[in-house]
Amino acid sequence: MMYTQTPSASQPKEYYLFENYISRQRMLTYWYQIKEVLSLRPNHVLEIGVGAGLVAAYLRSVGINVKTLDINSDLRPDYCGSILQLNEIVDKAKFDLILCARVLHHIPYQEL
Repeated sequence: MMYTQTPSASQPKEYYLFENYISRQRMLTYWYQIKEVLSLRPNHVLEIGVGAGLVAAYLRSVGINVKTLDINSDLRPDYCGSILQLNEIVDKAKFDLILCARVLHHIPYQEL
């Protein structure tokens, strides 16, 4: 089965399986994301864009409370919806840090 490069609300969950989604480059971006988050020492993080779930899983494993937001409900985010409606979906005051990596390039420029 072939999958497109652009995640969307209709992207099948299988798109995010390790062999389909994880590359050396993507793993390196996860390392940088985790490193930056840990350097800020947050207690509560909102991760926008669930992806394969590796970043949230690691952050949770070191005791950080992580909630997720994604447009794709099949990924079982804590909050489901578009980042363009973030203010209506999430109370941002609940979070010390909001992590949004590898997401904005999926939104048409004119919608930002």
